[in-house]
Amino acid sequence: MTKLSMLLTMQLALVAFAATSDTCATGGVCPGTADVEVNGNLQLLQVGVSVRSADTAGGTAQAPAGADAALALAAAPAVVDQALYLDTVRDTLTGAILRTPGVKPGSGDASSLVHIPYDEQTRWQGASWCDYCYTMAGGARVQNVRDLVQKTISEGIPGDFLEAGTWRGGCSIMARVVQRAMGEGENRNTYLCDSFSGLPLSSQKKDGNAWSRMHFLEVSQKEVEDNVKHFNALDSNVHFRKGYFSQSLPKVRRS
Repeated sequence: MTKLSMLLTMQLALVAFAATSDTCATGGVCPGTADVEVNGNLQLLQVGVSVRSADTAGGTAQAPAGADAALALAAAPAVVDQALYLDTVRDTLTGAILRTPGVKPGSGDASSLVHIPYDEQTRWQGASWCDYCYTMAGGARVQNVRDLVQKTISEGIPGDFLEAGTWRGGCSIMARVVQRAMGEGENRNTYLCDSFSGLPLSSQKKDGNAWSRMHFLEVSQKEVEDNVKHFNALDSNVHFRKGYFSQSLPKVRRS
């Protein structure tokens, strides 16, 4: 068996074990495993084939046997298929993978809004709100965030990412995942700026208060932090700035 086929076989076995180890011998799901989140699936996705040139010098390779082989593979840094990983993050954030239904904008919370079937083109364009997903920006705009962050990093342009009005955190999650996937997690910051309590009452006589009654837009900071954490993207370089922009953004500039 070649070195590559051995690595593939061992990794497939590890993934299979990780995917099935929460099933008890008596049937059903073992206690404590029912709360597995999206991040577990994304971690499995990051498992790649690690073939080191030093291991294959001279055209031959010797792999450790048995449990030692599994431990060595688990400890070795995985080669991530970055494009596949980032595509999956994008489509998870927008609800495209689960084909989550949309909702018509209106006053009230999710239970009081009219739900509409998932439509691929509408979701890609971000032309409607989505029910249980992480962003209403749509696939095209989230892809644009990804492209711009990748471009700034690849061209060595310094700077951080800031999202002013983050809702459930989707665009910031995309940006932070790109920063980390490209090895810039420690050098760049991500700022999530929001009231985390919806939109304010109108301050002008000609304005109305319709937006402030849209409770579907109210997402707490704790919920957004949890969303970022589910994608393994929450660390000391992710910063939350709570408040309306007139108060929060000047503080970001001074920090």
